[in-house]
Amino acid sequence: MEAVMENCDTKFALEIIQGKWCLRIIWELIKDEPIRFNELQRRVTGVSAIALSNELKRLQKLGVVARRQYDSVPPQVDYRLTTIGRHLDQALFALGDWGHQVRDEHR
Repeated sequence: MEAVMENCDTKFALEIIQGKWCLRIIWELIKDEPIRFNELQRRVTGVSAIALSNELKRLQKLGVVARRQYDSVPPQVDYRLTTIGRHLDQALFALGDWGHQVRDEHR
């Protein structure tokens, strides 16, 4: 069983979305994109600029988030989900449905 888990697609997916802020960042991008860094930081309450920047860089390397920089003064940057990142909305909506069911059972 352990050998199966080492190559498990679910494990791979969980490694991509791991981290304290990852899913909240992705959720904000699903709800409203493109979004600028400062606005994203306001929406993901509690995240520091450094933590947000590091997580966005990690998600860019993984191909989940795209960064677009405009040639303007001052420079403007916004973030959006890639096609790969967009596919996470189905998983998050399913997770939300599950959360709704569980919450109703605990009331």
